[in-house]
Amino acid sequence: MPAKVLFVDDEAGVLNSLRRSLYGRYDLVTAVGGESGLAALERDGPFAVVVSDMRMPEMDGTAFLARVRDRSPDTIRLLLTGHADLNDAIAVVNEGGIFRFLTKPCPTETLVRHLDEALEQYRLVTAERELLDQTLRGSIRVLVEIASVIDPIAYRRALSMKNLVRELADPLGLKRVWELEIAAMLSSIGEVTVPRSVLRKAREQQHLSPVEKEMLDRVPVVGHELLRNIPRLEGIADIIHYHQRGFDGSGSPAEGLSGKRIPFGARLLKILSDMTELERKGINRFRALAFMVSQATRYDSALLAKVRRHLIGAEATAADGHRPDDIRMIAIDRLSDGMILAADIVTEDNHTLLKAGEQINAAVLMRLHNWRKLVGIREPVAVREPNGAAPS
Repeated sequence: MPAKVLFVDDEAGVLNSLRRSLYGRYDLVTAVGGESGLAALERDGPFAVVVSDMRMPEMDGTAFLARVRDRSPDTIRLLLTGHADLNDAIAVVNEGGIFRFLTKPCPTETLVRHLDEALEQYRLVTAERELLDQTLRGSIRVLVEIASVIDPIAYRRALSMKNLVRELADPLGLKRVWELEIAAMLSSIGEVTVPRSVLRKAREQQHLSPVEKEMLDRVPVVGHELLRNIPRLEGIADIIHYHQRGFDGSGSPAEGLSGKRIPFGARLLKILSDMTELERKGINRFRALAFMVSQATRYDSALLAKVRRHLIGAEATAADGHRPDDIRMIAIDRLSDGMILAADIVTEDNHTLLKAGEQINAAVLMRLHNWRKLVGIREPVAVREPNGAAPS
């Protein structure tokens, strides 16, 4: 199929002459004036090459080619004009990013030579971009597969985060959603440097040595280092670097940005990561978000409110009629007689020990401590006081 070329001029006679002289060489489209040229770009594009006249009413060649570059950055742009003064040439080169600056009258053989060179440039640009896209997709696929093998549980959580990003894209007006989806999938890639035994201890909330804790704290930093030199993943690397950093400056990495200086994507993934981890421990989404609201300094509170509003509804209340602030997440060691479970207590191997609504007593406490020693219990657990007052 002949290459697609768009010619734009304010004189219909010039365009008719070009159609006759270039007939059969290219898939040629013509438009009278800049606005018609932009309409043709939307209607008939993409074009390999766009050639524009300089002196046109309402929208000159400089403005037109700048708009072409914004809408179709791969398109190669040429200027054809009868006013070849240096200032015009400089303006178009700087603002329109043109490939060639040609003067009228331009012999057909000269025009064809420059068009063929422009088409070859387009072929090189698109081939390089396609190669980069394929390489990028392949690299991401390999990295995701590595992450899934190293820690299947973290991989499943990352997949949940990716799906949540997609669900929240329209309600939150997210831009560059593909970056956030990839950041979610690769959020735990830094775990490649952490022994599985350490990952297991952390998940089971066993005691970690200072060295082991440092390994885990460095996971976001390592992820950043692994990705930052891959073309087009620099922004994703920054999101991963700070996705465990609290809005108040807590968390990992120990040093770095805080507040709105943390990349937006990292602030969003911090919310989704913590929420999905609480859900993994058997805490339903409503109560997980209620707990996070009670720890508001760790999150971008405005963003957390938007996420919560979309995921559980603006006026949502607990199934048992208690407000979110009545719910607290505490460790097994802090349970005491009289507290009422606001969510199921679940072992690490997904066995439900106690159902939401049950009241804690001495016998229940002993049973929980024994189970924690034997198989582990997902902590913290969600509780409320019998009178609705939150435990301290």
